[in-house]
Amino acid sequence: MAKAVKYDIQKQKLKGKIKTQKIGELQSYEIKPKNSLTNKNILEVKQINLIDLSLIERLLLRKLYTKMESIIEEIDDNDDPSPGDLKKILDEVERLRGIIRNKYAIYLSNAKIEELLLKTNFLLQEVGIKAIAKEEIILKNHSEQLYKEEGKTR
Repeated sequence: MAKAVKYDIQKQKLKGKIKTQKIGELQSYEIKPKNSLTNKNILEVKQINLIDLSLIERLLLRKLYTKMESIIEEIDDNDDPSPGDLKKILDEVERLRGIIRNKYAIYLSNAKIEELLLKTNFLLQEVGIKAIAKEEIILKNHSEQLYKEEGKTR
């Protein structure tokens, strides 16, 4: 079976010639569109490979910032979080840190990576503060309950 070869086709502005280059040789970021364009007159797009590093960086930062915003909303909206909710949020933040370090490190500058990791550290601290506050409330309620039970005799 022949291996499929992918090409990048660009139209030269001055000469009107088509330049081809193998995609595998370039550092690119692959996007698969959610809504496929299916029409007889339109090409079917299964994936898009971005080559421009500044465009890739902007796209990834936008994606990461929206994910961080959703995590912040989860932290702020949940006034009385359960331990399961806190664990879920911690797992999301750790997963996001892993994605930044492993998957997106190729495309992002070191300064942006450090900035994003610092922001995720702040998120981890916020979740830790919520967890400590939750434990204090539980301990306070438990001690009040014990105090009430001590006053009761048979």
